[in-house]
Amino acid sequence: CRPRRLCHGAQSLGIRAVAIAPASRRLYCAVLSTLHVLVLPTLRPSAKLRGGPRVPIFGSFCSVAESEDGSLAFAGDLGGPGVHFWDTATWQWLARVELSSSGGAACHLAVTPGDWLLCASTDCGRFLSYSLGGRLPPRCVEEGSGGGPMATVPGCSQYVVVLGCRGSQLALRPLDGPSAARHQQ
Repeated sequence: CRPRRLCHGAQSLGIRAVAIAPASRRLYCAVLSTLHVLVLPTLRPSAKLRGGPRVPIFGSFCSVAESEDGSLAFAGDLGGPGVHFWDTATWQWLARVELSSSGGAACHLAVTPGDWLLCASTDCGRFLSYSLGGRLPPRCVEEGSGGGPMATVPGCSQYVVVLGCRGSQLALRPLDGPSAARHQQ
């Protein structure tokens, strides 16, 4: 596999965030206010997701994730702050979830197994989870402290692993189950 440069004209750009989506064989690269989608393993460009007049990207993308089934892509926006949603079948922008400006940007995103929650943690240490039960924009079902870099537990949708306390501790954070998220809608 040969290396690929992501450029805008003659200028090479820095990549701020990446995510690999094994189920869909996609690589997402966040470069300023553009989300590049590449096909794995060839790194062939598939889509460039950007803001527009009706799709405001207020800053740069700082995080990216894809749903487990590969049907949705998510990207955290530094400037809003907010989280954008796209349909991966058409690459159509679907929604933007606004975050409180005092709570920080969603620098880490993770989707629980079964695609029932999108978890976000901010650069200010906030943790949020949004129900993905078919309603757009999704509804916040949990907000609190204790955010940080995180990963979901394959096959276990009740927990997310969060790195906290300046990188010195891992926490297994319990989440409300899929049935609880459905009842809150």
